[in-house]
Amino acid sequence: MAAEATAAADLDSPLARAVLTRVQQELSVCERPYVALGAACGATEGEAFAAVEAARAAGIVRRIGASFESSRIGYASTLAALAVAPDDLDRVAALVGAHPGITHNYERDDRYNLWFTLIARGKVARDAELARIVAETGCDDLLVLPAVRLFKIKVAFDVRDDAEAAADSVAAAPAPALARAPLEPARVVAEPLDEADRALVRALQDDLGGTLRPFALAAERAGGHAGRALREAWAVERTRQLLEAGAIRRFGAMVRHRRMGFSSNAMGVWDVPDELALEAGAILSAPAEVSHCYERPRRATWPYNLYTMIHGRDRASCERVAARLHADLADAGIEVEPPRLLLSAREFKKTSMRYFEEDL
Repeated sequence: MAAEATAAADLDSPLARAVLTRVQQELSVCERPYVALGAACGATEGEAFAAVEAARAAGIVRRIGASFESSRIGYASTLAALAVAPDDLDRVAALVGAHPGITHNYERDDRYNLWFTLIARGKVARDAELARIVAETGCDDLLVLPAVRLFKIKVAFDVRDDAEAAADSVAAAPAPALARAPLEPARVVAEPLDEADRALVRALQDDLGGTLRPFALAAERAGGHAGRALREAWAVERTRQLLEAGAIRRFGAMVRHRRMGFSSNAMGVWDVPDELALEAGAILSAPAEVSHCYERPRRATWPYNLYTMIHGRDRASCERVAARLHADLADAGIEVEPPRLLLSAREFKKTSMRYFEEDL
């Protein structure tokens, strides 16, 4: 309760809300990124930095850094789910969460009640880790659901009120990203990364808050990993290159959405004819309330192929978004059943992946 009260206090001004909304989407890759952040929000560099630091001190911002597309840096990921006896769920969740490649681990209200994401250095390592999880937990009713196509990952929560959003829609929105076709991870050729690049990845996945010059800090930390001096200008330019190549999805703030009032999330799973999956994915990924949209393989016990992660302030808001998505599909001539909604009951683990730390 105290943490949530502190969080609310740090969002009590229009400037704080505008800064937090924007910094989730984009912090400019340059030597003084808070100058651009402040300008976009009608503030000075110092005011923008202070707003971000207040949210960081309140625990709203987990870190300032990069979010990576694992397939483009040589890693393989999957969504997976176990059907666990309810009275054994705590034990199994603890065993699953102890694996370092597990980034998200949730109880959801379904027969498949433990859902988790796993990232490992290549498919062989990923599949071996899944086999270890089955052996350790004694649960063998496992769904393995790697992405076939990725339509959207955009974890950004608008904390402005309606009037602020309407008045500030241009200033608070980041520049549009380059349009890309849906990513097909199985077809991705990983970016070649040398020792300095891998050291930079390790630095960018850390928290680079607390400084007006995050890339100077990244260069310093990467140099420590690489065993040689690296310059701020190099860290800026190499980060830009990785962003343009899609190896970095975004550079900005990673947040704890529950502390911002978005306490409910629902994974909607859809059974869409395969030949319509591409069209449906474009429709389902459009709303801001949808942070993730994927096509995944069907399984014998799980006939669904499209997945939408919906966030809201309560269960009812998630259900309204799901109903709207169903109507949007119908309007486009895609007649399917409503989604099966799996609401989050408990969060056992949520963290960012730690890439290339096995090299240390």
